[in-house]
Amino acid sequence: MKSDSLISLHRFSFNTKIMKFSKVLFYLILIVAALFLMAGYGYQWGEFHKLADRLKSHDIDFVIEPYVRFEGEPGEQAAMFFLDPSGNALGFKAFRDESQIFATD
Repeated sequence: MKSDSLISLHRFSFNTKIMKFSKVLFYLILIVAALFLMAGYGYQWGEFHKLADRLKSHDIDFVIEPYVRFEGEPGEQAAMFFLDPSGNALGFKAFRDESQIFATD
């Protein structure tokens, strides 16, 4: 009976480690994808929203939910923020019109 308990405990521990590893792996893939997409030009409007939908489907807890600021104005942008497994804040932005990144008027 004691060995059955140890086997169950071992399976629980193993499953917990797999779950933690898969979550960390998901974040690493997400970060690499984000760096690839942002290399040189930032997120495109549609890609940002696809990423936001994917994160929501994986029940990611957002620090700041995806939203659009300056809607209809120069510099209109979408933004979202969440924490990686180590507690680091990750922020993602996309501009509707990339030529307006530094626009003020």
